[in-house]
Amino acid sequence: MSIFKMLNSLAGYGTSGYSRTTLCIDTNIVAHCHSILINRFYWTIFLGITIHLTRLPRRQRVRQVIEKFKNNEYVNRQLNSYEQSWDILNENYCSWFSSRVVKIKGDLDPEIIKQSLSVLQKQHPRLYSQIVYKADNCQFESGKAVIPVYCITTNSIEAEVIKQMNTCIETTKALMRVVIMRNPDMKTHIYLMLIYHHAIGDGISIIVFLEDLLSYYQKILENKPIDVVPNWVELLPIEAFMPDDVPEITPINEGAQNFAKLPFDQNVPLKKRWSSYIKKSLNENLIQKIIAASKAHNVTIQGTLNAALCMAFGQKLQHVTNITDHTISYYVYVNLRPFLKNRPEMITLNSFVSRIIIYHDIPFQKQEKNELFWKIARDSRKQITDRINKSAELFTEMKTAKEYTIKQLQSDNDVDVSTSISNLKVNIRSTYGAIELEDIYTVSPQGVFRYPHVFVSTFRNIMNITFCYSEPSHNRELIEDIANRFVSILINACR
Repeated sequence: MSIFKMLNSLAGYGTSGYSRTTLCIDTNIVAHCHSILINRFYWTIFLGITIHLTRLPRRQRVRQVIEKFKNNEYVNRQLNSYEQSWDILNENYCSWFSSRVVKIKGDLDPEIIKQSLSVLQKQHPRLYSQIVYKADNCQFESGKAVIPVYCITTNSIEAEVIKQMNTCIETTKALMRVVIMRNPDMKTHIYLMLIYHHAIGDGISIIVFLEDLLSYYQKILENKPIDVVPNWVELLPIEAFMPDDVPEITPINEGAQNFAKLPFDQNVPLKKRWSSYIKKSLNENLIQKIIAASKAHNVTIQGTLNAALCMAFGQKLQHVTNITDHTISYYVYVNLRPFLKNRPEMITLNSFVSRIIIYHDIPFQKQEKNELFWKIARDSRKQITDRINKSAELFTEMKTAKEYTIKQLQSDNDVDVSTSISNLKVNIRSTYGAIELEDIYTVSPQGVFRYPHVFVSTFRNIMNITFCYSEPSHNRELIEDIANRFVSILINACR
């Protein structure tokens, strides 16, 4: 076997699709070879080939990566700006971590869930970490973190989910927790809630984590062997995968500066706010109509959802303020994985998401509602495409996230958007032995923020739309009205 095939095999790759140059500068290979090529002879061969086949400007970078893995600098490292922004919000305001809520037909044994989590920790070494706070920084510190599993009996799943949304992640112990919820009135179903810090995962990676968790659960029940390889590459900070031409400051679109905001019901200090949510669901028939209408109007599903949200906000603001024309500004979340350098396909548990601001002028009195709806959807698609084409700018927020978060907290009354929305299609299998997943939706605590965030998750032909918001900044009736308008507008536009 050639040295290249050997390295490919050790790293879990085939030989097709990877040039030798790509192979040797890929940090996935560096990481796996560090953990496997203990023999000094093979390490010397690998290092020599790496330097020989890499272009001269990258030689020093490759050496630095290797040395940092050898010295465990990537294991116990300081949180970068992106990770610190999440941690500030979790630690101080119990906000902006995330959760997946899963309705399951069948039951789960908490002890076997713990065993499955133990396997996942071996696969994802970052899950052994806690966050240690020092005078001037905070850092990951690998130790004996045990992911807690809680079993709760409740008469209201929704009330328990809200309680969990308002319970911070104890990062000095672990970076996530698992909650199994049972309702005595539901004899055949339970709920599983995965609550995780954004420093270790985003909406895409946590779905992969969920599938692995339940797959390992099934294998343990069936006494089948489980072989996992530690994914050391996930310890790398995102800077290792950023493009080289990331600007320090993202250009601000001047048109988005003067936008409409929901009126506040109560102006209370940050630490006196809490998080809540409202959930709406659309069935398969409605989903198919949305898909068909989007195709007919040459827009994406994201564009269609964005238009429904803008129209719902605009209608509510028109009702509240008696002003007919509004500018609606909102965040849309973008998966960065296609834009990463070195293409780290093996990274499954990490946070690679950024956001862009989209805005629309909405003149309600001048156009038919359906005409306006599809105009907004097309404009949304164009703005998103234009921003994605400048892909390097998508990474700027990761460099400045901490400073930006602190600035936003200091100028609390100056919210930067009207609202925000994310959309995710969940493509995992639904059956794991005797248990079956029936529903999945997303909640994320938004108590510190003065704008609601809409999470759309589609699984098994059910589209769940959760409106997460801050109380008492906004009352439930106001958000419920926007949610109802959102669904109604979407249905009417896609008939």
